[in-house]
Amino acid sequence: MNGKNYLSWSVNQHVPRYCGSCWSMGTTSAIADRFNILNNLTTITPVSIDAQMVINNQWGGSCNGGNPNEVYENAYESGLVHGSCEQYIAYNL
Repeated sequence: MNGKNYLSWSVNQHVPRYCGSCWSMGTTSAIADRFNILNNLTTITPVSIDAQMVINNQWGGSCNGGNPNEVYENAYESGLVHGSCEQYIAYNL
């Protein structure tokens, strides 16, 4: 946007093992990107939202696939945590 990159970093959903979490990765990245635009990257590091927490809480699905709409609903109702809170393990807990 206006020559500035607001995108959060990308993660391979299949590392360290196969996990069909594209629904979680995509929605948490989209939300984080909106925060980065809102903050105008005034923070030291870009905002990242924890995709593993979404999978653990089954807020839309699991490593077997899911529904992105439920991530947005739960984000609105309960909030999400920063990407540094929990390491992505690509596993259903």
